[in-house]
Amino acid sequence: MGKAAAVIPADKLEFYEKLVATNPSVERKGATMPYTSLNGHMFSFLTKTGKLALRLPTEERDAFL
Repeated sequence: MGKAAAVIPADKLEFYEKLVATNPSVERKGATMPYTSLNGHMFSFLTKTGKLALRLPTEERDAFL
């Protein structure tokens, strides 16, 4: 028997999709774990609990924080 897939909270998924839609050159991917990637490198994803994770270069990360 396999594990049941976790369901991302609908409101969090909706916010993520709106965020991704603000940049027309970025496409949301992933059927069960939504993510975005550029040149094969994932730079954002939404966890099963609805937390957003970003992968940024050091300079960008420092500015963001």
